[in-house]
Amino acid sequence: MDELNLVTMPVPVNLESLPGVDGIVIKIYAANARRPRTQPIVSGVLEVLMYEGLVRGGAEETNRYRHQWTFPAEELPAFATATTIGTGYSFRLAWGKDAPRIDKITVVARYQPPQGPTVYSSPSYLAIPGPLPGGSTNQR
Repeated sequence: MDELNLVTMPVPVNLESLPGVDGIVIKIYAANARRPRTQPIVSGVLEVLMYEGLVRGGAEETNRYRHQWTFPAEELPAFATATTIGTGYSFRLAWGKDAPRIDKITVVARYQPPQGPTVYSSPSYLAIPGPLPGGSTNQR
């Protein structure tokens, strides 16, 4: 695999019965330039990283993320969906105690294969609507 495509909703969502946003809904597609359809991930680890603020491409390797979700390959079949372009993965991810403290977040998918270079998706930017989780008013 040499490319990750990350698709997000434009804003975070409410994943529980309490008022306010508390997570994100995303889809991830793993691509290989030698194959016409997206492929299942059968080894390694897929991670989703959430950063506060706007993180530009490439900076995700050095910036400290606010929250990380980790999925070893053996857990991914539970999130897999068959699509017209191949296999994709759908996630509903709650950030728990790591709610953003500012009004924008950046989300990046990262695949760490057993061997070879790490593959990153392009960053996806989301605005946090209304009052920030936890009542913070710090806006950047």
